Amino acid sequence: MARSQVTEQTKIVRVEIVLADVDPVVRRVVEVPGGLGECRGPDAEAVGRRNSGCCLAEYLDQAIAPYAYRPLDDGDTLRLGETEWQVVRTPASADHSDVDPLSLTQPWPRDWPAADGRENASVSWTIERHDRIAVVTMTTNAVNAQNRQFFADLHDAFDRLEAEHPDSPVVLTGQGQRFSAGLDLAEHFPLFAGPIEGVRDWFAEYRATNMRLFTYPRPTVAAVNGHAFAGGLITAAVCDRRVCVETGARFALNEVPIGIPMPAVYVRMLRYAWGERVAAQMSLYGEMIDQDRARELGMVDELVPGDDVLARAIAIADSIPADTLEQYAFTKRAAQASALRDIADLADPLDQELPGWFTTDDARHAHRRYWRQLKGTDATW
Repeated sequence: MARSQVTEQTKIVRVEIVLADVDPVVRRVVEVPGGLGECRGPDAEAVGRRNSGCCLAEYLDQAIAPYAYRPLDDGDTLRLGETEWQVVRTPASADHSDVDPLSLTQPWPRDWPAADGRENASVSWTIERHDRIAVVTMTTNAVNAQNRQFFADLHDAFDRLEAEHPDSPVVLTGQGQRFSAGLDLAEHFPLFAGPIEGVRDWFAEYRATNMRLFTYPRPTVAAVNGHAFAGGLITAAVCDRRVCVETGARFALNEVPIGIPMPAVYVRMLRYAWGERVAAQMSLYGEMIDQDRARELGMVDELVPGDDVLARAIAIADSIPADTLEQYAFTKRAAQASALRDIADLADPLDQELPGWFTTDDARHAHRRYWRQLKGTDATW
């Protein structure tokens, strides 16, 4: 197939860095006039812009040229890392009425537009029964970047669990090789640049999601299928147990190094999950670690082959007999009693000042600095 070069007008819409034993290989899907294309090539500059807390899958909004370019068309298959995507032609939008754009889909219940990966969809997270176990798959976007839609999807899923599966232990998992990429910075950095009242309202919503998962009265097991960063790692941590893939996963709480204060309520939850020293170390320094180090630190309970993660998580959830769920719920409340007391008496009062620490001049400078490192372009907010 003839190859051409990506131009400066090209818009990069998805990037995945596969860390190999040699030079990193960067594979991109790009949006060009008339459709999508695939680019591949080593990119030391792109790798260098990523600090220890950066996700390995990002959505970019600027061109980096030159790359060898292969056009894609309807029906083609594109492989990103270990995951295959299908290219499909979708109806034109009002903004592009002269062309039917191409999108990327995967064999999940939801389809993800290639343009930004954050489009709302009509179906919430999937809930599948495995005998009496409810397996909840997070599907807000391709990497489960956490935004307001993600928070709404979590509440919707747990509303459905309570209504339709009230006696089911729960397994929570992600998609492909991503558990969750943490906060959607494209949504949240502009929020943090705005009025402090908006940050205060947002944090109340954010806190409610993880508190609901933390205090859910049924057994909760995180099947950590891959990377979990920042808020995504917190989501895994607030489950009762954590089973993780034995290779290829990375974890970090990178909030502080990029100018985001770690909420006191989450620090207390992490102390409950991991112990005080590990929670403090991970929260303060933003260090990126792999699954082996996470196991050494007690952040995950087991490492198993990737194909066995879900089955093992289901087995752990199923180990609680059906006629002991009331006793489990009471004992979980007892185990969490001191943490919940500390959250009410210490963390929540301390977090009253939290919105102010999101919005200081230094915090906003750090946000812009990190955005520049991440995207290679200056922030527009």
